[in-house]
Amino acid sequence: MSTQPISPLWQRLIDDMTTRHLSPKTLVIYVNGVKFFTQFLHCSPDKATTDDLRLYYLELTRSGLSVQAINQRIARIRFFYTVNLPKYEPMLGVAKHIRRPDQLPVVLSTE
Repeated sequence: MSTQPISPLWQRLIDDMTTRHLSPKTLVIYVNGVKFFTQFLHCSPDKATTDDLRLYYLELTRSGLSVQAINQRIARIRFFYTVNLPKYEPMLGVAKHIRRPDQLPVVLSTE
């Protein structure tokens, strides 16, 4: 168990998820998602700009992650900014869900 104090921003995120009765597993996943974004930024997420979010989004798409994994990571960031830092909500227009490419079904031959 870490004895390092939690920043007010992290505590607010945890409190907001707790009041929404999100499961402990979801809480850990969302906190880790915001943590990865914070590590990418090298600063607090409340210092992020639209360009920072755009670069993170670009990094996710270049990383080889599946469309579903990218959308999940973006959803965590959207939750964080929508609930904890609503003044940043306009910048979330950059982070749209990626549409999964249409795939044609495999058609079996008559053989």
